[in-house]
Amino acid sequence: MNSRVLVWSIVSFCSGFVLYHVLTYEPEYVPIEERSVAHHWKRVREYNAYMWDRSNYKPVPGTDMAATTPPDDIEPSLMMLEKAHEIEHADLVFPLIPEHSEAAIHWMKFCSEHRDTIIYGIGRAQHPDYKPSGEHPLRLHMWFLKEAKPDIQQMMKEMEAIAAEEKLNSTIEK
Repeated sequence: MNSRVLVWSIVSFCSGFVLYHVLTYEPEYVPIEERSVAHHWKRVREYNAYMWDRSNYKPVPGTDMAATTPPDDIEPSLMMLEKAHEIEHADLVFPLIPEHSEAAIHWMKFCSEHRDTIIYGIGRAQHPDYKPSGEHPLRLHMWFLKEAKPDIQQMMKEMEAIAAEEKLNSTIEK
């Protein structure tokens, strides 16, 4: 066998071997629990930046509203940041505040005004498969920095005052 053919055979084999492994490489999956705190903060910041960018919203036909499709769910990252004691979580239930009311709208506005310390909030409606009858109370999940505790307390007081005023006005109207 010619030495040139032998060299080309070895180079071809090695090149094929390396190319095969490069093309079929799959990075090892890293479970969410093992990802760094920095990774979770990055996901939360990117999510919030997307959600606060008005250019990501499109008008909803027939309404005065706009909507967007959120990027990936950030709740797993929020839970990991809570587990790492970076943020706190509160599950707030307001039995005297209806799910659809002025007070319910107020919490969203309040969170947007305090977005430097209130990281994320979501209203939890009833489960789509299990709809009890009657009016549903407002339920919120809030993730926030420790220094936002007074803000959360203030928001709760304001919402309860709005709900009391709504109830008073509805009683007067009857």
